[in-house]
Amino acid sequence: MRKLAFAAGAGTALEWYDFGLYGLATALIFQPLFFPAHSSAAGLLATFATFALGFVARPIGSIIFGHIGDRVSRKGMLALTLGVMGVCTFVVGLLPTYETIGVWAPISLVVLRIVQGLAVGGEYGGAAIMLAEQAPPRRRGFWTSWVSTTSPLGTLVAFGVFALVQNSMSKEAFLAWGWRIPFLLSILILVVGLVIRSRTQESAVFVAAKAQVDELPRIPIAELLRNHGSVVVRAVLSRLADSPAFFVFTTFGISYITTTVGASPGVAVLASTVVNAGQVLCYPFAGMLSDRIGRKPTMMAGAAVLVVVSVPAFLLINTGNTALILLGSFIGVVPGSCLVLGAMPSMLAELFPTPVRCSGTSFVYQTTTITGGVAPFVAAALLSLGYGFWPIVAVIMVLALVSIAFLRTLPEVRGRDLHAADVPATA
Repeated sequence: MRKLAFAAGAGTALEWYDFGLYGLATALIFQPLFFPAHSSAAGLLATFATFALGFVARPIGSIIFGHIGDRVSRKGMLALTLGVMGVCTFVVGLLPTYETIGVWAPISLVVLRIVQGLAVGGEYGGAAIMLAEQAPPRRRGFWTSWVSTTSPLGTLVAFGVFALVQNSMSKEAFLAWGWRIPFLLSILILVVGLVIRSRTQESAVFVAAKAQVDELPRIPIAELLRNHGSVVVRAVLSRLADSPAFFVFTTFGISYITTTVGASPGVAVLASTVVNAGQVLCYPFAGMLSDRIGRKPTMMAGAAVLVVVSVPAFLLINTGNTALILLGSFIGVVPGSCLVLGAMPSMLAELFPTPVRCSGTSFVYQTTTITGGVAPFVAAALLSLGYGFWPIVAVIMVLALVSIAFLRTLPEVRGRDLHAADVPATA
């Protein structure tokens, strides 16, 4: 299982390596490079909007690649998503800036974000299924949590590479060409990931399902929504808060800490680093907890934590004290999001039958991430109203309460037999 976990996590690590880089670049350098015609505030909103577009494309990608994963091959689909993601990240490092090609620079950036978002749409769900369908049922939560764990690992690598490159040259050189290096280095993760995934085996559960049924659904997403639409809607609404909380305290947080609180960019990046490091340590424990007490209780506890910690987290950050900024960022994200995302991969895989499992898991997960993708843009807009952080935390708290309400309506699926092609998606 260790080798399989490594293979499954490779694409997720690459995905979040890119999003970590783009989050830093959005908050710190992309505005003058790609959106210089705007004022500082408008340019920041434009870069955050471009960031969000990648997330909006992800549900569409989940339909496309979920179709491939459910009808053709789980393994082949994961290789394809990894390849597209890696190429897009690499090409960002080759893009001319606004100064060179004018409006075509931001347009090219937007197109790359959309294409990459399509590929990302199939990545997380496919990786979670690869592990869920082959893990021992009693430890399924633990093993699938490694898909979530590799997300902050990829981000940490991005932060490290970004910092090393930035600190190795002058500010002028970094803005002129140095910012490209971290994006170009993504090719190394791509090559290693493709080699590892090429050596994995097709899911035995999927192979058995293809042999058991007369014909797999011609259009898996249509089959999913027709027969399991209620579960899909409830699953989407049960996971609305953790993704916005993460991106508010990390991507938007970098801008907030530097411009509103007045701390240095180094402190802001360090705060995001602390958040991601905390997630790496906590996700596996949340997965193990879900194996013991169930998926629903674990995720409900995480959403409840987000309700409690959002205000204290911002109050700590607003002190401007470095240690308290780090503590506020940590408690604003790690305890709540880890409980949700540590249990979620196994829960989604267990909710849906094999013929539509890839489509169901990917579609639900990627649809819920839209709230995270638009969170920095919405947070920046709310902050501009002049009421401080209060509207931002109010939105997070409401979303968390909605999540708890809909989690209560879902069945407990811990340990469900995934080998049955017709396993029901309802209790």
